[in-house]
Amino acid sequence: MTPFDQDAAPGDDAERRRHPRITLKAYGLTHICALHLKNAVREAIIVDISSGGARLRPRDGLPAPAQGQTLVLDTRFSGVPAGDARRAGVVRWQAGADFGMAFDQELPFGVFDLQCLLDGGSASGPGTGCHPSPEAL
Repeated sequence: MTPFDQDAAPGDDAERRRHPRITLKAYGLTHICALHLKNAVREAIIVDISSGGARLRPRDGLPAPAQGQTLVLDTRFSGVPAGDARRAGVVRWQAGADFGMAFDQELPFGVFDLQCLLDGGSASGPGTGCHPSPEAL
C-alpha cells in the first residue's frame, strides 16, 4: 500500500483507504473551505474528509486543479488554530467537478471531531475534542 492509497478515485476499492471518511452528502452539509493554489485562492465545498485527505468541489465552476498539482487546503474550522486547520497536499484524482487531495501531513483530528467541526462546532487544538455550537445543543 502506498501512502496515498486512502485517497482513491471514486469507484476504486474504498477498502484501500487508511482513514475513515465522513461523507457530507449524506448529511446535506455545505462546508466551504479555501484552496490556495500558486497565486490564487479559490473556494470549494468539502464533499468528504479524513485525517489523510479530502474530496473537494470548486465553487466557482472552473475545472478542478490538475492531478499532481500542489495546493494548501484551509478547512476554515471554527476555533481551530491555522496550523491545525491548514494542510498542504497534492491532487491525486479528478472526477467531473470533484477532485481528491492527499495531505502531506495528517490532520490532528479523529472522525468524531471532524464531524463535529463540520457541523459548526469548535476546537482549540488537537486532543481537546470538539465543542458543539450552542445551536446544536
